Amino acid sequence: MNDILSAIGVILVFLTFLLGSIQTEITKILEEKKPEASQSAKIEIYKSRKRKILYLKSLPISIIFIVISYLLIPSCVKILKQSSFDIWDFDVLNTTFIFVELGLIGMSSFSIYKFVQLAKKE
Repeated sequence: MNDILSAIGVILVFLTFLLGSIQTEITKILEEKKPEASQSAKIEIYKSRKRKILYLKSLPISIIFIVISYLLIPSCVKILKQSSFDIWDFDVLNTTFIFVELGLIGMSSFSIYKFVQLAKKE
């Protein structure tokens, strides 16, 4: 379990950094106004940039977070079934694993939310 948690930690650091860098691009394009209808060339550039960020950056990171979350759910369920709730004398490794899974689910939700927000933007 300790090796798995270490590997997940390395993956999470990489993914969190990647999400942070992509997040700035998503925020920038969400705040940007769509060009006027008379500026067809600018509209095409705008749509092209939006599609690039949506499909080449936002979608892949969302899928990666979802897949990693899904892969860890069976282990979390197993831990929850075998463990008992104890405020003082708890297993640190198992508790950390559960919190990592909750964080992954949160990051998955956030990346999906941003993907949907970007997809709905006109």
